[in-house]
Amino acid sequence: MSVIDVVTELRRAHALLVDALAATAHAEQAIDDGTTTFDTATTGSTQPAVESARHCALAATNDIHAARTALLAAQNILDAYCREIAGHGIIDDTTITDRHPETEPHDIATRPIQRPDAPAERYGAEITELQRGGAKISPDRVVRAARHQRGHLVWLELGHEGSSGQAHIVRSKRTREFGNYGIPRHRIIDVIFDCLEHGDQVGTLDDGEVYEVECGDGEKRPITIVVADNGYIVTAYPIGRRRYTL
Repeated sequence: MSVIDVVTELRRAHALLVDALAATAHAEQAIDDGTTTFDTATTGSTQPAVESARHCALAATNDIHAARTALLAAQNILDAYCREIAGHGIIDDTTITDRHPETEPHDIATRPIQRPDAPAERYGAEITELQRGGAKISPDRVVRAARHQRGHLVWLELGHEGSSGQAHIVRSKRTREFGNYGIPRHRIIDVIFDCLEHGDQVGTLDDGEVYEVECGDGEKRPITIVVADNGYIVTAYPIGRRRYTL
């Protein structure tokens, strides 16, 4: 195949990846809408099946995030290969050079796409460090881990709606409270980790760290994030007008 033919096929593949990325956005929105409807219909229910369904929705959302990361990585690989053989990127309008793919290095084309692993593997180093420090952690239930801006590790597990963890943080009551801040359900966990990693702590409340977050209307409002001594993220919630210690 000529360079022009190869670039044409690369652009076609890239366009399909764009469609796939759009599909992940639609899928995530559908899960959010379905979860909101389900939460409204099952408010107050203590049936095990209800909590199981919510765990499934959370797992599906996490899988979509992983898929989006992989699709973006694939786009970058295609763009890099196009630059290698043609001298321009996938969506550039510059003239294709007379390079021929058979005469160019193929390491970029054959390099495997770095797909995100399951959380237990993606955060393997962090989990190992936490375990060595004596933390009781369930690797197969880890959702996310990061290093707190003060240097220690923090992590979030799937948890349980009635006690702690992701299920507790995004249960229907809390989701509505974050929604009042203009923070949609699918962004809650990102906001929490952004605070812990980069935010400015403005105080404390109920053993939690208080941060101000930018809300949908552009204003900044406080949330508290409760982190156990071992780094486990117990819960997080908007505090509205409640007073906190500076």
